[in-house]
Amino acid sequence: MKVKVIYCSHTGNTAQLAQAIADGLPAAAVPRELAAGFTDEENEIDEDELIFAGFWVDKGGCPEEMTELLRGIHHRKVALFATAGFGQDAAYFARIEQKVRALLPVDNRYMGAFFCQGKMQISVRQRYEEIQKRNPEDLKIKQSIENFDLASTHPDDQDLDHAKKFAAEVYLAALNK
Repeated sequence: MKVKVIYCSHTGNTAQLAQAIADGLPAAAVPRELAAGFTDEENEIDEDELIFAGFWVDKGGCPEEMTELLRGIHHRKVALFATAGFGQDAAYFARIEQKVRALLPVDNRYMGAFFCQGKMQISVRQRYEEIQKRNPEDLKIKQSIENFDLASTHPDDQDLDHAKKFAAEVYLAALNK
């Protein structure tokens, strides 16, 4: 079965997941970063039966270039993977999955998703600290700083191992569907 791993990464977190996904596959797959203004021919998705599409979470969804790619995939088996700065909430991941999955045309077979937390740029923490200086009693901003610190080590080895296992499970399921 031909497999493609396509991703867009803002800080390198999703690129790490893409490599782990590729490493977890029994079939040869080299992760390919999705560039803005892609064409179907450049990504050669027409020949692939199984596509792993990865992204960084942007405003509760995926970036525009991934939106375009997902809307253009037809008659394939598709699995999603992503990183998000706010990553300790399964309900949050479920909402993102539902929103992004809805971008896929109905003629595709959806194979599932893998999400994990990803570290954020230091400028995010600095912005939180500035807000906290103005509002020291703000519980929400305190939680945001705590979350930032928790995210600073992700994706970690455990996340990458889980991504590999996810890829292997999806691949086996795709063979049987």
